[in-house]
Amino acid sequence: MVAGGVQIAPVSPPEARSLIDAGKVRLLAVMADKPIAMYPSVPTLKAATGSGWTLGVWRGIGAPKNIPAEAKDKLAAAVQKVVASKDYTDFMAKQGYGVAYAGPDEFAKVMAKSDADLGATMKAVGLAK
Repeated sequence: MVAGGVQIAPVSPPEARSLIDAGKVRLLAVMADKPIAMYPSVPTLKAATGSGWTLGVWRGIGAPKNIPAEAKDKLAAAVQKVVASKDYTDFMAKQGYGVAYAGPDEFAKVMAKSDADLGATMKAVGLAK
């Protein structure tokens, strides 16, 4: 985008923060349910366009589909402990990232919904069949 190859790109505001703050790119809207603390005057996508599509906080840890239940539970508990820690939440807030925790089954649903929503959007604008 900065090199002029594209005119618009969906990005995470914290990842584009230096370019936004330097005035090299403009943040048009945030794909969240409400404005974000880092840029509170930037409207949500719904407010700016009427589209209710959100693509907010999600990061995940993947594991093989056939991971033993004991290992899956241990990994999920460890991740939940980190996500709830003050060090992690303070670090993420300082960087401008939101934090949310979803266990393995709930996160699988989040990913499936995100995939379906993005697929429908891409089909609607002719980027996918």
